[in-house]
Amino acid sequence: MGVAQRAGNLLFGRATLIAPIAALAISALLMLFTWLLSLRAPAPGARPIAFAAFVALMPIVSSLTWQHHLVTEILSIAFLTPTLMKPGHRRALGLVLAAYPLLWVDRHVTDPLSALLALTSPRGWVIAPFLVVTGLNLLGMILLWMASVDCLWKARSSEG
Repeated sequence: MGVAQRAGNLLFGRATLIAPIAALAISALLMLFTWLLSLRAPAPGARPIAFAAFVALMPIVSSLTWQHHLVTEILSIAFLTPTLMKPGHRRALGLVLAAYPLLWVDRHVTDPLSALLALTSPRGWVIAPFLVVTGLNLLGMILLWMASVDCLWKARSSEG
């Protein structure tokens, strides 16, 4: 929610009501989808995968965990690793391998890059490239959540 609210402030130059409401609605839908999917995978091996999905989702939906997202996401990767090593989880493994370097991107890398692109203090619609440059961590978080959901989906389909 913190990312959407900051984007709305930068985009419109003032606090807006739409960005937090939209972020809250999207967060609620993601949590609901993950919860429903975890209910549909009753196998005992699906519990760590469901936990990994919720842990992967936490930094996305909560601005409190944003500063320490890497610690949270490594926990999610640790819970997913036994499942990723099983046959048939190649897509999820690819998503985790793509997410991992994006999660490590530090603001010390993205801030000079945005300064190089003259985006140090963007206003209006110029914020779009700035959000792309500084949103690499968010992309990694989404990819990791998608890997968790893919593993949950496969656990669900293997049961029935």
